[in-house]
Amino acid sequence: MKELRGQPGSTAVLKIRRVGIEQSLTFKLMRATIHVRSVDPKLAMMLDERVGYIALTTVSQSSAAELTTAIDSLTRKGMKSLILDLRGNPGGLLNQGIAVSDLFLDPGQEVVATRGRAPDATHTYRDAKPQQWPQLPIVVLANGGTASAAEIIAGALQDHDRA
Repeated sequence: MKELRGQPGSTAVLKIRRVGIEQSLTFKLMRATIHVRSVDPKLAMMLDERVGYIALTTVSQSSAAELTTAIDSLTRKGMKSLILDLRGNPGGLLNQGIAVSDLFLDPGQEVVATRGRAPDATHTYRDAKPQQWPQLPIVVLANGGTASAAEIIAGALQDHDRA
């Protein structure tokens, strides 16, 4: 995989050998920067005139900002309650899992505690900012594919009776 990485705009050559076929396939690939969205605009919608639905597909560097934008957009469309879908979300960045949780919790509420092997490697992360939508009822959907930072979000909202 490291051979495929490089400067955007440069090319990489990929050769594929197939079992039972002598001739390999050769492809020239143009490298590019790929931004993976946490909230696909197609997966942020009103289900009816009051219920909004947002699928958070990964927890990346822009998750809290993307989720804020999506919620604000649905609120302008009349959203009175939110279904936040974390099913199949493999997680991602701890700091963004905390930042997303911060959107829905009150200051001082514990989001997550991490414990390392050494005593000084233990840390408790708490919400630092007021909720942006304190009156917004939330349902969180999670399944066996919900992992890592997505589990932190689901757990924090459940622990504090926010979802």
